[in-house]
Amino acid sequence: MCKVASKEKIGVFVGNTKHRMVLQRMLGKCCQIESGSPEEIFPRGLDFCIIDRRCLKKYENLIAAQREQAKPLMFPVLGLISRTGVNSVSRYLHTCIDDLILTPLIPEELMTRIENLMRLRKWSINRERPGGIHRKHQSVSGPVPVSDRGGASEKDRDEELDSSGGRYRRVVEDQTDFIVRWKPGFIRTFVNTAYCRAFGISKEDALGTSFISLVAPEHRQQIIQKIDRLSQEHPCETDEHRSFLSDGSIEWQEWTDRALFDDSGQIVEYQSVGRDITGRKQIEEALRRSEERYRLAQQLSRIGTWEWNIITSEVFWSDETLAMWGLKPEDFHGSVDDVLERIHPDDVEQWRKNVRACVEKGGKHSVDFRIVKPDGEIRWIAGYGDTERDEEGNPLRMMGVGMDITERKEEELKRKIGEERFRSLMEHTAEGFYLLELPEPMATDLPLQQQLSILYRSAIVECNNAQARMYGYTKAEEVIGKQVYELHGGIIKLENIAFVTAWIERGYHITGAQSVEFDRYGNTVWFSNNVTGIIEDKRLVRIWGTQTDITEMKRAEEAVVRERNVSNTIVENLPGIFYLFDEQGHFLRFNKVTEKITGYSIEELRSIRPAELFTGESRKKNRRRYS
Repeated sequence: MCKVASKEKIGVFVGNTKHRMVLQRMLGKCCQIESGSPEEIFPRGLDFCIIDRRCLKKYENLIAAQREQAKPLMFPVLGLISRTGVNSVSRYLHTCIDDLILTPLIPEELMTRIENLMRLRKWSINRERPGGIHRKHQSVSGPVPVSDRGGASEKDRDEELDSSGGRYRRVVEDQTDFIVRWKPGFIRTFVNTAYCRAFGISKEDALGTSFISLVAPEHRQQIIQKIDRLSQEHPCETDEHRSFLSDGSIEWQEWTDRALFDDSGQIVEYQSVGRDITGRKQIEEALRRSEERYRLAQQLSRIGTWEWNIITSEVFWSDETLAMWGLKPEDFHGSVDDVLERIHPDDVEQWRKNVRACVEKGGKHSVDFRIVKPDGEIRWIAGYGDTERDEEGNPLRMMGVGMDITERKEEELKRKIGEERFRSLMEHTAEGFYLLELPEPMATDLPLQQQLSILYRSAIVECNNAQARMYGYTKAEEVIGKQVYELHGGIIKLENIAFVTAWIERGYHITGAQSVEFDRYGNTVWFSNNVTGIIEDKRLVRIWGTQTDITEMKRAEEAVVRERNVSNTIVENLPGIFYLFDEQGHFLRFNKVTEKITGYSIEELRSIRPAELFTGESRKKNRRRYS
């Protein structure tokens, strides 16, 4: 049940529609909700204010100006933030806002925060009516019981408080926050029960003694400097420091110190209100580390986050997104037009259509587009996101990420150019190119016959037209998908099996090896082959190869052999001597009749000249003739 009085006026300045609706449901039955422009609402007076990060950033100057006026802000301010926004909002704490609460909202926690802040703000002494305690909104962090008799004794003050019906003491003792009053020199003059319980000290032992020893050594100078800064113009200040507890442990505490002055403007006493913020510090530290890890992850992965409030048309970019677009925070004004003017003109319409489809039809935001950085550099960005909607399905905001994919796009372009050049080469060369995919990866330690069976069932997944023509086809499309044995017309020559076996034995790589095969019509064809197998984890997965048709060359060689055989037959069957010799007179060729008539053996004929076959004058005559 809401414990906040029904007459309280609470200002709700929350840009997130969903959060605003939740707050109205939680507080609407017991409070008077004030919404609209803070410029209009603030002057009319509020008992409490809830404001989120978006509105806080927009109205920071207004809130700060109110606090700096002679009459400070008359109501406490609670900041509503998400976990990812702690770092960006924490700098406003104690200057523009009094406390923070994280979303998603928990009703009990929200009410407790409101009650605590309002209780600390509501009670103060009416200096115009000594001894009178009344409900008055002032910027104080706890009860300020000061009588007009600034030099009165502690006993007199206690009597004055008692005369007010014990009302003040009941309020103070009911506080869960620690309350202490003290004189210059940090000498305690009053402590409440919560203070004694936290520090494990009795009131008797606390009064008249210094508390500075309870402050962690590294923070003591900070406390002294804070107290020295207090004045009538600046009477109140808040800080956070660590303190020693009764069990020797250390916890983080938040203390608001207020200087109290007599009629002559001299400080006569201080009042401090503190609370345990160890849990909050641990959460902040965890969030800070999480934020650091998140930011580091964004930096390393080159990913930035963004958010577009569809209702207010405001756009929020993370630091990584700003850096990605080559901008500083002051260069980006947070509007959709600011985004559009930085997208490459040729990609603006594509980006618009994608965003419109996401917002209106509920599709996912996914688009690659170019941006133009301030220095003129063009970069590729991949954008991904989704739309958040209210209970009725109306779009509230888009959130997403962007990443720089310039290198990937450049690699894709290079690969595309390379593929086009490769395709052009394949289409315009007489050499055949092909790629075989095995039915499944083949272990290289299988028996030879099993490997041959698998290899001849491999399918052609890519080839050029030249490769297809070598087997009697017209286009590559007629060959792609066929298995090797089909390409051979269903007949595998023993010579081809010997070729494949040699390729396996050489480690699935062979260069310049000849093979003899059949085309689709049963014609014998010869190829010169370069074949390489791709091995992964000791398994053959695919085969790349090139072929050159050498059928005409092989046929020419066979014709030469046939002609040589016919010539040899004619020469050997001549009835007389037949021989050929070169310019030096050496025999090049002779028939068996020459051997028989001359009486020389083949070995002897190869070592003499034709002129030496004759004797006497004929020999001399023939020698002169052939010399």
